Amino acid sequence: MTAWAIFRHAFRQVTHNLPAVARVSLVPWALGVLLLFAGILGAGMMSASGTGFRMGAGGVFLVIVGYIFFAALFTSIAVNWHRFVLLNEPVTWWPRFHGGRILRYFGRSLLIGIGLGLVFGIALGIAIALSHDGTSGGLVTATVMMIVASVVLGPVAWRCFASLPGAAVDGYSLWKVLDMTRGTWGTMFLLTLIYIGFSILIWLIGMILAALGAKVFLFLIVKILWDLAVGWFTMMLVLSILTTIYGHYVEGRELV
Repeated sequence: MTAWAIFRHAFRQVTHNLPAVARVSLVPWALGVLLLFAGILGAGMMSASGTGFRMGAGGVFLVIVGYIFFAALFTSIAVNWHRFVLLNEPVTWWPRFHGGRILRYFGRSLLIGIGLGLVFGIALGIAIALSHDGTSGGLVTATVMMIVASVVLGPVAWRCFASLPGAAVDGYSLWKVLDMTRGTWGTMFLLTLIYIGFSILIWLIGMILAALGAKVFLFLIVKILWDLAVGWFTMMLVLSILTTIYGHYVEGRELV
């Protein structure tokens, strides 16, 4: 099964290269999280009042700045990780700054995200409209539409975002990668299901820790550490899945 081979290859790409993963991601990721948290915390302190919580212009600005810094650091991690895997470029504890490639990577990510978001938003709007027609048939129709939209967009999203490694290594464009991954809908659909299954598994573990944390303080600390570790690992896993798809379908690399 190619989908499982892709997921397994990407998983091993992270777990078998933990020193490199740590060097390329830990410092900028931790800094990005802290800056994002600082922006949200600062916005909360500026917005708190005796009559409630009201987000002002200053608070919105701080949150936006936090997200910009986080996005910039994440993009830097992504570009350096793709280049390490595909070009065997050495990585250090502070990722190299690839200005033009980072901007191209971010721009392509934004373009893909907006495009897919618009399509899904339209499907969601139609589904919501149908579910409010007062009949059970409308609700069923809306549910089916959302499932169909997810099934269609999942494989398309993998194929689109798989072009991002190309932006990092000066490789192929979005349209070229879409052309080279033509006919892989079934594989990408199964990959989507595998990833959803993995996400549900780690979510269930998190819920168990949260339930235990409500009774024992130690488990609350474990839950926080779990969320941070899972967030970091999942980020690197997704980047590795995209790298694997690009390497396999575009560069013709074997899945081992």
